[in-house]
Amino acid sequence: MESLFTLWHRKAEFYARRAVDIYAARIPEYARIAENADIRSAMLDFMIFVRRRTAELAALDQPFAPEDLDVMAEMGRLRGTGGITLPAHRHALTLHTSLTLQEISELSRPHDFEEIRRLVGWLSSRGEAGYQAYSGGFMDARDAVQPAGLRIQQLTEALLRNDDPAAADHALGLRMPLHDSYLVTVVRIGERRPPLPERVQAGIVRELLGTGQALMRFTAPDELVMLIPQPDDNGDAAGIGTRAREQALTLTRRLGELTGLRCAAGVAEGRRGRLAEAFAQARQISRVAPVRADADTVHQLADVFVEFGVAGTPPIDEWLSSIAERLAPGPDLVVTLDAYYRHDLHRLRTAAALHIHPRTLDYRLQRVRQATGLDPASVHGIRALSAVVTRVLSGVWRERGSSA
Repeated sequence: MESLFTLWHRKAEFYARRAVDIYAARIPEYARIAENADIRSAMLDFMIFVRRRTAELAALDQPFAPEDLDVMAEMGRLRGTGGITLPAHRHALTLHTSLTLQEISELSRPHDFEEIRRLVGWLSSRGEAGYQAYSGGFMDARDAVQPAGLRIQQLTEALLRNDDPAAADHALGLRMPLHDSYLVTVVRIGERRPPLPERVQAGIVRELLGTGQALMRFTAPDELVMLIPQPDDNGDAAGIGTRAREQALTLTRRLGELTGLRCAAGVAEGRRGRLAEAFAQARQISRVAPVRADADTVHQLADVFVEFGVAGTPPIDEWLSSIAERLAPGPDLVVTLDAYYRHDLHRLRTAAALHIHPRTLDYRLQRVRQATGLDPASVHGIRALSAVVTRVLSGVWRERGSSA
């Protein structure tokens, strides 16, 4: 009695013809290309080839030969240049796996247990090389007509969708490794202006990509998200690594230079497969963080947790806004308080940063007390006024039309 491997090899053409029909019935893009007789014939020949080589090599427990992988890569390239989209490509791979298991099930007989075990084991251990060759050829052809910047943006988008399987395909095409942990950085351009045109956004991404290994894309005309790889062994209490944080700051500053606009950056650590959660948090942080012409930090939750909570509590936000209104006639009271708190209440360093005499600083702080009833150096004053400063500098009240 012939073996399961021999039986599958003999029936390869029958199963390949059925597979072509199923591909055309279930995947519209394959239905379109299969209308061409030459393409349909090539598809059939390839499916016969894959089944027969799999049966032959699994029987011997040998891997695909280099020339086998070349054939698979070339077919992948043909599908990539033939207009097959990435979702259709993944659908085709899923169908191939499903049909392979179905064919083994249909052919198996009660005494074939050992051969089934060997065949399934070979598919799981050695068959992956065939998938990689085919997908690599597909992505090479597809990416050849797409700018690298666009492909990186597609990879970024796929990673932000958590477990989107397209991320692995994009990374394969770019020959880029996927990391377990990323510092998700959202940079908000916080000034009113005409939206950045898409061509300008593309140019900025190209420029920033030369600065480091970060992945990135514009998620809005005034918002850039970056995924910065970080190892597991250098994170702080929030899981944020020093090197990744420094790279985030460098890229944020460079974005400000390229646009000539003020920016605010929020960061959050995220694990691959859960990056959407980190993205949401980093985006919220960027929207409450102060916008500055020359960014001196990227903000994590610990830096703006008060403002983070205030933004979701309208009564407190309105109260802080009323304090800001009393500071507005100043002038320069908000700027003075910002420098005062950034220099840890140190009079001389604050005055030097503002290029004023220490007595002028004392005068301004006294005006703050008179306008608000809060002592800027008291615990109560620091808690309230520092939140006011950050909310003013974030621009959120200005965007709402507030007089603050």
